[in-house]
This record gives sequence, structure tokens and C-alpha cells, in this order.
Amino acid sequence: MGETKQAWPADKIERRKVDDFVPYARNARTHSNEQVMQIAASIKEWGWTNPILVDEEGGIIAGHGRVLAALKLGIEDVPAMVATGWTDAQKRAYILADNQLALNAGWDMEMLQVELRELDDLEFDVDLIGFDGDFLANIINDPTEGLTDPDEIPEVPDDPITQEGNVWVLGNHRIICGDATNPLAWEAMDVPDGCVVFSSPPYNMGDASGLRDKQQKGVPKSKKLYDKYDDAKSSDDYTSLLSVTANIGFEYCDAVVFNLQPLADSKRSLVKWMDAYATHLVDVITWDKGRAAPHIQKGIMASQFEWIIILSKSANASRVIPFASWQGKFGNVYRAPPQTKTEYTTVHKATFPVHLPQFVIGDLMNRSRGVVDCFLGTGTTIIAAEMLGKHGRGMELSPAYVDVAVKRWQDFTGQDAILEGDGSTYKELSNGREPKAA
Repeated sequence: MGETKQAWPADKIERRKVDDFVPYARNARTHSNEQVMQIAASIKEWGWTNPILVDEEGGIIAGHGRVLAALKLGIEDVPAMVATGWTDAQKRAYILADNQLALNAGWDMEMLQVELRELDDLEFDVDLIGFDGDFLANIINDPTEGLTDPDEIPEVPDDPITQEGNVWVLGNHRIICGDATNPLAWEAMDVPDGCVVFSSPPYNMGDASGLRDKQQKGVPKSKKLYDKYDDAKSSDDYTSLLSVTANIGFEYCDAVVFNLQPLADSKRSLVKWMDAYATHLVDVITWDKGRAAPHIQKGIMASQFEWIIILSKSANASRVIPFASWQGKFGNVYRAPPQTKTEYTTVHKATFPVHLPQFVIGDLMNRSRGVVDCFLGTGTTIIAAEMLGKHGRGMELSPAYVDVAVKRWQDFTGQDAILEGDGSTYKELSNGREPKAA
């Protein structure tokens, strides 16, 4: 005769109505709304994989969180198992043990990192697994401390190596010398999935922008870094620049974030542009720069803030920040110390610092995989991406500023940037080596 099989207290799975389950009134395990939503999301992804454990009267022994998730999802009946023959003490003790025994396990952090990084590379939504967003950001990304001050910027070269159309490969990043309104230039950036656009377009300040070589006093106005760009556009031309850039950005990213400052004649233009994109608007953050030089004209207020305008690709945008996994952590005013080491400090004291893109893509949109800066300037956003271990893509119209961004990254990482399609390093070309024949 065959050996008799062990009969377990919960040996048979059956379907039961969710409304028939009776929660344990003294359940010590808590379930926040956020956690219930996580369970609901996992059920939508994988289906129902773990039956509810109940006693003969339908009292829940294990699965309170799953029942709450089922109610949220409108599920009427679910798999269940009945524990028969348990004493009241056994049931009460198991309600505690079912939760605590799992907590007593640990993680092989090295193996966990490998698994999570590979899942992220496969573009699986790792938020479904249940880890905290900050934990995921830290374990998946590979932050860099750097060899130089992150805000240190090399001198602008008089005779740049970069030529229009060049693409530089900087480890995990790419920079192209091109026009942000040119779709072909965007294509050359090879933007990965899961990235966001974060950029600081021109403020349309006219000659006050100081877009002259090195921003030094006495430099002729005719000697400009941007021969192909006029920072004194008409209102229609300026809003068109923003619109064209945002629309191309939406082709590659689910979110476009612009850092803009309403100054002088650009105020009305920006309000007009924001109204045109009202259905895409997620939120607006005020960057409080802390101080501003008094205006020289009587009755004019000094400007000490800038906007961080968050747009969604969706034309029916919600208020939820794209790629965010946090709750109740940030307000809509961003404060940070003024910057004094960037190339625009002779113009104004609160320029585009590394901590700004770090905040947007590292904290605010912490689950983003990378960033695209289509008005790259001196490469601040690429440095932020490097520090956060994320993909960085940059586009800059000025060959001189591309050189600055490339050299800045090299100084910060100690690595060599490589000219795509040529194979030469920036260092080789700067030492006088001719580009290789195509």
C-alpha cells in the first residue's frame, strides 16, 4: 500500500466572495493606502498568486492587504484556503508570524543590485516590486563622486575642436553640436526610454544675456558665442522656439521640464506660451534664488525667482509628477544657495548649478532613467547625470560650449570622450591630431 499523504490545515484552494471575508479586528499589521495601491498594482501585473488564508467562519488569518487591494480593484471573488482545526491561540499567533517571519529574512545586496539593474535594463517597472523609490534609485544607478568640483567650468576656447554635427560619446552619455529645433539632431542623440527633458532655454534677454565670448567686460558685442542665434526674438518667434523644442521632446520623452525666468519683455511671451500648453501642464515650481540685485530703473522690482515648468506628453495631464515614486516629500518652492562658479556669474549670481538638475531628475523624478538637455550650455546637466548614474543626452548649438562640456566631463571623470564615427579622443584632437578619414 502507498504511504498516506500528510493532510495540511490549508490543503485545498477554493474561490470565495471577497465580501464574505471577516477582517481580524485586532490585526496589528497596518496597510497604508500607498501600500495597498502597490499590492493592487502587483495583482494587475501578475494576477492573483497567493490565496487568502481564512478560518472556518471566514475570518482572515493571512491576506488582509490583498483583500483591501481586491476591494480597490473591484474583484468579487478570489482564491482562498481554509485552515481547519486551529485553536484560537494558533490563529492569533499565525496572524503575527505570517508577517514577522518574512521580515526576519535578509537580502544579498550584491545579487539584489544585479537583479534590479537587469530588470531595469529590460524596462520592467521595478516600482511594482515594492522597494522604496529612493532605495531603487540608489541601488540601480551608479553614482560618481568626481575628481573636480561639479560646478567647475573650463575656459571657453577661442578655436574650438568641435564642429557642427559632431557627436561626442562620453561613457554613458552623448553630446551633439546641433540645433534644438532640428529633429535630425535629436535622432543623433539616441535617447533611451525612460528619460525626461530638462533644459534651460534662452531667456530672450537681448544683449543683456551676455552671450559673448567668456562674458568679460570689454569684449566686443560682435564677438558672440552664438552666431546663429539671436536672443532678442519677437514674442511669436520666442514662443515658437519653446513650442518646437517641447514638441520634439515629446517624441522622445514623456515629460518636458523647462527652467525659464520671466524677465522684461519675455514675461508676456511666457504666460502666452504656458496658456497654449495648459492641458500638458503638470505643475510649476518656483526656484527661489535667495537674492537679486536691485533694478536700476525706478519702480521696477528685482527678479529673484525662476520657474521650473513641468509638462506631460499627455494632452490631458494629471498633477502627478512623471517618474515620481515619493509621497508628500516636496513642495512647489525650491530653495538652494546661489551659485558663483559658472560662466555667467559676471551677468547674474544665481546661474544654472549642478544641484538644479540633480533635484529634478534625482529627487523630483527619481525613477527616470536619464535626462535630455537640448540647450546644454557648459554641460551642467551631463555632470548631474554622471553623478546620479543616469543616462545623459545633450545638445548645444555653440561648438565652443560643446568643447567646454566635453572637457568638463573629462576633468570630472578622468575618462576620455570619443568623437563618434572617427574614434579619436578629444585629447588626441586637442593635441593637434587630424581627424581620421571617414
